[in-house]
Amino acid sequence: EGVRKKIKPGAMELHPTELAILVNYEVQEVQTLPDGKQQVLSREQTNKKVTVKSLTANTNVLLLSQEIVDKCKLIHPSKVGQVEELLH
Repeated sequence: EGVRKKIKPGAMELHPTELAILVNYEVQEVQTLPDGKQQVLSREQTNKKVTVKSLTANTNVLLLSQEIVDKCKLIHPSKVGQVEELLH
């Protein structure tokens, strides 16, 4: 059977020095066995930096959060509130 890559999103956090959000995720190489079970061949922890263009007192944080979620496939749409909290 074939080997596929699976992405498992993890925690989000603010970048320590830049105006950005770090999205942690795991890349798994998964093989489907003849009996239909899946076996994880390898795991790699990595992250993606999502730069926030600007954040001022006048920024609509909810709108900005929605924009970040729309642009980054690693962040599930249900996490808009979490992104918003990070930006406050």
